[in-house]
Amino acid sequence: MSENQVAVLLCAALAVAFAWAVRAANGTVERGSSGVDPAMGIRTTATMHCEECWDTGHRAAAEPLRRMRLPVALFGLAALPAALLEPVIGPAPAWIAVIAGWIWAMAAVFAALRAANAAARELHPPSSPSEVHRPR
Repeated sequence: MSENQVAVLLCAALAVAFAWAVRAANGTVERGSSGVDPAMGIRTTATMHCEECWDTGHRAAAEPLRRMRLPVALFGLAALPAALLEPVIGPAPAWIAVIAGWIWAMAAVFAALRAANAAARELHPPSSPSEVHRPR
């Protein structure tokens, strides 16, 4: 497999993963029967405390993901022509776009995680600093 094919596959994986995250944040992905998805989602002790924390946290996570989707898509789109032009310009531009896209996507995920955790903790603040949320 050539480097440009790997770059295209990584761009496709990035686009699918990020599209899934944005769909989940928008509430268009099915959840488990108890409301808290057993396999997907932002799974911290605060967001798993109760169904209300789960919903509130994921609604809060939606905004950082929505803000980051255009830059992630642009990095992914930039990698495709760079990968196709690899014989002319070399592999570096495609790899730079792919790596930058992944870094940007991970930054979006961490921003969403922080927002979800903060929103869920606001619903049920710990009574003491040592107390942590325990999933029910």
